[in-house]
Amino acid sequence: MPVRPQGAEKSGQEGGDERRKYIGRLMGHLAGFAATWTGFFGHHLGFFKTLTAEPRGLTAAELASRSGCDVRYVETWCRAAFAAEFLTCRARTGRFSLNPLASPFLTDEMAPVYFPAFAYLWVAVAPSPVRLVSLLPSSSSGRPSPTRPASPRTCLASPARRTSCTSGPSGSMGSATARTSS
Repeated sequence: MPVRPQGAEKSGQEGGDERRKYIGRLMGHLAGFAATWTGFFGHHLGFFKTLTAEPRGLTAAELASRSGCDVRYVETWCRAAFAAEFLTCRARTGRFSLNPLASPFLTDEMAPVYFPAFAYLWVAVAPSPVRLVSLLPSSSSGRPSPTRPASPRTCLASPARRTSCTSGPSGSMGSATARTSS
């Protein structure tokens, strides 16, 4: 008999409260995933160091200019970093600064928790789950699948490769056994 999470059998208002709590936890997981990548890019592209050197803050356009990055991507990063509470923003001027509470954890390698180190660790292992899928046994043979899953990079690379992402044995987009042209 399957085990259900606590509160799953409840109905009415109580069940609704439990579902809302679970959705909150689930959204927290997604926010943590996004914050990890935002922290990784902020460190990797030098945004945190650049912002540290500017006590008045910078607009996204100024940060883009100093980093050599496209302003559209920097604007998106600034919004994500603001949502992750890495940055603060002055509404009138649109200038972003490092959040004083977050700054030591984003810029000081000797801090008790140096966030970029954790972000780099995550990014280093992130591709592994995609590779792991190809090692899982197929349902019929019990042996690892001879095909590799289609990676998002392959699917977005070219029209020829995009068709390979939808033509796996099951014929569905993103099939774990979809063949890629390498």
